[in-house]
Amino acid sequence: MKTSGITKANVFALGLVLNMILYKFYGGVFVSVFGANTLATLIITNLIVYGVPVIVYFMFSMDYVSDIIKINNPGILNILIITAISVFIQPLLMLISGISSLFFEPKTADYISTFMTLPLYYTILSTAFFPALTEEIAFRGIVFSNLKEKTLLKACVFSGLLFGMAHLNGEQFFYAFFMGIIFSYFVQRTDSIISSIVSHFVINGSQTLMTLYMLKQGTYNAQESAASFADLLPNIKLAAISLIPLATLFLVFEGNYRKKQRSSSVSMNISEYAFDSDESMLKPSFFIFLVVFAAYALFS
Repeated sequence: MKTSGITKANVFALGLVLNMILYKFYGGVFVSVFGANTLATLIITNLIVYGVPVIVYFMFSMDYVSDIIKINNPGILNILIITAISVFIQPLLMLISGISSLFFEPKTADYISTFMTLPLYYTILSTAFFPALTEEIAFRGIVFSNLKEKTLLKACVFSGLLFGMAHLNGEQFFYAFFMGIIFSYFVQRTDSIISSIVSHFVINGSQTLMTLYMLKQGTYNAQESAASFADLLPNIKLAAISLIPLATLFLVFEGNYRKKQRSSSVSMNISEYAFDSDESMLKPSFFIFLVVFAAYALFS
């Protein structure tokens, strides 16, 4: 019996996260051989954590790579709009992150601080380039592409949920969940994973540079950044101001998509993400994933 795309998406996400966790135990072997914070270790880590699950997926699923990971030309206008959206969405992301820090211990700044004495190129490769490339191939490539039997909204939300859970900590969950939805929307509208890779890179890169700058200036205190809702007022104001240009950019982006649809003799993805199958998205592997995420987020 043929395995459904929804099942494959669930099983792949679970396998990927279990591999991530296991690597924390055996990854030290590569550090001892190639050294800590070296380009070789960085490349090997990404190849094992993401590359191996991706290769295993294609070996067993027998799917065509071109059908799952779509590397079409999104168009220069779409890339420019997506880049602008990725800039103007930052205040909203900072607000989501601030709200999360009220309930979960902030860990992102501590992670970024480990790069303060390292070369800038290595920092950008570690926090922006490789995450944008590998995470998009995994979640907007394999996971999202296997949810085309569902409506676009459900596919975007569920892939975003799995993406958020894959970060394995409460602070980053809501931030990643929200951006996972946006990334999926970009991919579907452009029929290209390049669009989400660009957005992911811009967001991660700019956030990293901003956090590094604030840490070096001594103006960032993770423990005091959001001690109460009152501390979030500046973020709320900034996010509210950014909503006007952000909404405008999304409208232009969507308008460009619809214009292309009308001018094309054959609509893009006409049968994908247009119907809602009766199959449940919540497979047994999803609940195992949920337990793993909850346990890791609470006790790690």
